[in-house]
Amino acid sequence: MVRVLAAVVVLLVLIGGGWALVGSGSSGSGAPDRAPDSLGSGSEAADPGAETSELEDSPPRSSSADRTAVESGDQGATDSPAVTFEWVVQGRVVDLRGMGVADAEVKLLDPRLESSGPAAMLGLGELARAAGLAKRRVETDADGRFVLELDGEGAFRLLVEHAEHPREEYRGEAENETTVGVVITLRDGAEIRGRVEGVPDEVTTLSVVARRINPLDVASKALMDISSLVDNVGGGTLIGDLAEVAPDRSFRIAGLDPDDRFHVWAVRTDEGEQPTKCTERVDVRAGAVGVELRWREPLTIGLRVLDDATGQPLERLAVAAGFVRKVKMMGMSVPIATKQRLPRTEFPEGEVLIDQLEVQDGDRETVAIDVGAHGYRTLSRDDIEVPRAGHVDLGEVRLRTAPIVRVSVVAAATGEPVPGASVELDPEGESEPAPGERGSRSISFSTNFSATVDSDDDPRAAGIEVDTGQAGNSARGVTDSDGVCELTAQFDGAAVVRVTSDEFAPFVSDSFVVAMTGTTERHVSLSAGGTVRLTVVDSHGVVKAGAAVQRTGPFEDDHEALRVGGDGVHVFERLAVGEHAFRLSAGSVDESGLNVDVSGLDDEEPGSRVAVMVAEGVTTEARLVEPVRCNLRGVVLIDGEPLDGASVRCVAAESENGDFNAAAMSVVEGMLGGLIGLEDARNGSTDVDGRFALEGIPIGARRIFVSHRDLSMPAVRVVTLVEGDNVHDVVLQDTVVRGVVVDADGKPLRGARVTVQGAAIAAADSASLEGAEEAFATLFGSDSGRGVKTGSDGAFELRGVRADTPLVVRVTARRHVAGEARVRALPAGTDESGVRVALASAGRVRVSARGVDGAMTVRAVWVAPPGDTTEHPDVQRMLRNGRATLDGLVPGRWRVRLGGMPNVEEEVEPREIDLVAGETARVDFAN
Repeated sequence: MVRVLAAVVVLLVLIGGGWALVGSGSSGSGAPDRAPDSLGSGSEAADPGAETSELEDSPPRSSSADRTAVESGDQGATDSPAVTFEWVVQGRVVDLRGMGVADAEVKLLDPRLESSGPAAMLGLGELARAAGLAKRRVETDADGRFVLELDGEGAFRLLVEHAEHPREEYRGEAENETTVGVVITLRDGAEIRGRVEGVPDEVTTLSVVARRINPLDVASKALMDISSLVDNVGGGTLIGDLAEVAPDRSFRIAGLDPDDRFHVWAVRTDEGEQPTKCTERVDVRAGAVGVELRWREPLTIGLRVLDDATGQPLERLAVAAGFVRKVKMMGMSVPIATKQRLPRTEFPEGEVLIDQLEVQDGDRETVAIDVGAHGYRTLSRDDIEVPRAGHVDLGEVRLRTAPIVRVSVVAAATGEPVPGASVELDPEGESEPAPGERGSRSISFSTNFSATVDSDDDPRAAGIEVDTGQAGNSARGVTDSDGVCELTAQFDGAAVVRVTSDEFAPFVSDSFVVAMTGTTERHVSLSAGGTVRLTVVDSHGVVKAGAAVQRTGPFEDDHEALRVGGDGVHVFERLAVGEHAFRLSAGSVDESGLNVDVSGLDDEEPGSRVAVMVAEGVTTEARLVEPVRCNLRGVVLIDGEPLDGASVRCVAAESENGDFNAAAMSVVEGMLGGLIGLEDARNGSTDVDGRFALEGIPIGARRIFVSHRDLSMPAVRVVTLVEGDNVHDVVLQDTVVRGVVVDADGKPLRGARVTVQGAAIAAADSASLEGAEEAFATLFGSDSGRGVKTGSDGAFELRGVRADTPLVVRVTARRHVAGEARVRALPAGTDESGVRVALASAGRVRVSARGVDGAMTVRAVWVAPPGDTTEHPDVQRMLRNGRATLDGLVPGRWRVRLGGMPNVEEEVEPREIDLVAGETARVDFAN
């Protein structure tokens, strides 16, 4: 039995014509399904355990390497079986007395979930370690020896677990194909003993969980805290040590760290059911004895489901229910509904009893419920407040009838029905963008934290689905033996049908209108499609083994990312007829963990592209050639001195947005440095001697951008690169702009922020950069350091401005409208003094959205008076603890609206306010 841990995805788009923050519960294929909306012919509930992840608890993979991983070495002979791997670590697990520890699990941890760096910002490293999630694992033999496959050369992390010992982590470096001599010593473990009191006689399967307090507490201080969600998945069994309760209701949890404190509770683990917490938790230290856990009957919820029009009971239903948990994202609270499907589908007289809700520790809780039936609109509620115990009667629940779309699927070649095909009914236009198509000029980071627990005996291996309220209106099902699937339309208007099958090419229908009532028939003929045999080579025709490739097909959702094999070839089968584009990916693909996308900001083509027309039944040969690449090195000097710690990037020379992109990347690098993966072999920094070295850069005309805290704007040099090694130094002369900032009365303004940029950057783009800086400062509590602040006399000095290009000095200050001054192109090494910028008084808005779930941002949009064509940039800020201040607004009318989760944008009405210069308005969205 396989369970996929609920994935949490955060997408932050920060730069462009505005930015937005979105969270979703997705593990790579869209938001989770809602409760089944159709129980008719061929319909089937989505299986929350159907997805898989790279973080799998699977046995080591055999490789094609012709050598044996277990070789004679420092450890001497071993009885371990000979297994063929390319890279391995060979070692022994021992106790404090040097005795081998048998049956210990040795796990290879995923480096992307490192407990420091980006994963720590999202609270994932400690959570992953607490859950014991691993890429692969092995058990030690009778003498404590093990052999474990590694991913390749470089750093690796191992986690060792044993029932009688605390966990132990080992960090090593794989320099050769076989790393030998690793010895991991396990400390003696402590235990917690006690009893579960008051358990009903009919309850036979109980377990006790002990969760170390520290990991989730650490995560709660991170950028995103999903501890409240993970702590309730499967009764919290995923992130704790688990022990079965004996028939006499006693328990013993061993192998605990003697220095730690633990949350302890009991879980009911009935076969085939989701593990359910059945006692309140107690907090104890390791070594505690006589711990008493008291059984408590769970909360129950009853309701009766009726047809809204006739009042007749509906007896065949799909019901899901669970508690709403709050996930903290950047100081904001986002509700996540953890819902479990009831195994029953038949409910006589429409009477539904939900009796598998877990015992909670709080006084009151909020429950989410989905109730669906074939031919009826699904009723979803996520606001049901309940006590922590007892019975809650919701009374009658009425479902409105909905139209049905009946899809018949046949094979085009034979006309025979196609059973087992996946059918999806979507509103027209709802689809996910292909990789790299998130829109122009955006920076986003995301994490897709998902993992599997694979064990038939582990009570944690039951399924749970997580709904962030973004499941949308899609309906999904599977064709029956007659090739028929009936889906209930949960929306009005135009729709499309998508059909996939392992034996046929994917199909997407033309748009059609779903009938308001009754059944709409759609007939689908699936073809075998065509085949593309893609070969990837470098610029010299040498095969590129393991190259990352992305394919985009003729349909909006038809895209995939993968790595080609060792021969540089991948055969794409059952492709839809039409044009398919293939391109090399500059980064990794198909990885969970933290990913970064700089769409539109890095003008370099990520890789070569090739377009192929796929024809039915035809195999087409395609060749993807990596662009000719080269290496670049040099030194960065300013006034003859080396510039240490400068960021060096190399991008396309012909970019239309080069100045903006350089400024945007400077903002990101200044805030986050190399934390989020923006630095790789093609981007780097200078050493103490000002030297830099970049690798893998496409040849041709390129621009070198240099950013540094002592440079008020990135320096740029246009160069032509050729194959091989290139040497280009960046020699700068300090060019300076000086001036003063005053208010409307001519008085000096202290503390105004002054920045400088190329005159080609528009005012709206400048505002977007400022919004991005403010957002990063909110997220990470840091300041990019871009620009300077004026002194008590209002004076400023900008050093290291770019020479020989027209400039704009831009000034922002609290309670003032942003202003700017244009500066002529300056010869290198010269000064420009006497720049004067006067700022007018502004209005501002203090916004409160405390208590508005899912609210993450607030935006003010200028509302021009009739006949006035004046435009002012939008002002957007992130909410922190439900509050934000929009400053620097031009006096006049503004429309203020919340952003974040879709329900916020759809359900919370914007407010319009008239701002007066020098005054502060207040908007409270909670009232």
